[in-house]
Amino acid sequence: RSHGLQVRLSIRDKCHLYALRRSLKGKQPILLVGDNQCHINFFSHRLVKDLISWGLYPKKTLTLRWPPIRLNMIPAFVRGYFDGDGSIYRHYFSTTHFQTGIDFAGNKHMMRSLSSVLKRNGFHPRLYGPIGKNKITWCLRMTRKRDISKFQTWIYRGATIWLVRKRRKFTHLSSRLTPPIV
Repeated sequence: RSHGLQVRLSIRDKCHLYALRRSLKGKQPILLVGDNQCHINFFSHRLVKDLISWGLYPKKTLTLRWPPIRLNMIPAFVRGYFDGDGSIYRHYFSTTHFQTGIDFAGNKHMMRSLSSVLKRNGFHPRLYGPIGKNKITWCLRMTRKRDISKFQTWIYRGATIWLVRKRRKFTHLSSRLTPPIV
């Protein structure tokens, strides 16, 4: 039985692997995989066992269920989920008309649970699914300007760790929720 574990991310998020390694007081190298990914390996039996007990396992998007979690930890959990399976985007209809949105991907159970949590916290998500070839993936979307601004505050309030690339994009797009005057 193998006692190794690999965490792989986009090369754009390499700093997150450095933060993980630093927090675990590790010295193992962070390796480049092709042109767009990097990873770190862990071989400590105890560390791997602990990480698995905390819910680290492959292909979570298709299998993850909403965990039993304290109410005060929900924004942090949603932030982590957003970093892994969420996105913020801007779709332009013309040079002056656009829509900013937040999407999450996951299985039907997780998306319904997340939708309920978001609604209880005053958001207005919409569910779509199943989407894609696997017929397992569902999408949750929010496009109301007030939801996007409130969501950013909700997930980052008091936070000490996040995916830098996504927070920068969030800050950039949410600061421009209305079209520029031309």
